[in-house]
Amino acid sequence: MARRLSERGWRQAFVLDADGKLVGIHSPSEGQQPATLTFEDDTSLADAMERMRGFVGDAVPAVARVDGRYLGAVSEADMVSAWLDHVARIREEENAAL
Repeated sequence: MARRLSERGWRQAFVLDADGKLVGIHSPSEGQQPATLTFEDDTSLADAMERMRGFVGDAVPAVARVDGRYLGAVSEADMVSAWLDHVARIREEENAAL
């Protein structure tokens, strides 16, 4: 698995059970560990940014709140980009009101 991750430029992989539920995160250096941070399908952008404070990793797994099924992953770069876009929209709205 370490070779496959390295070939793709990844440092970790999400581990799922037979039902598609997140079991943990595997990295060649640490083996399999539980996911310390996950987002549910209804997590707001503001809540996600606050919960990422101090997060170290490539991406945060997203799971369905109802059944814990793995839905995908959100990279730190995507989160920061979405937050900056959100802040820019708010500034535009504030400036338009002046």
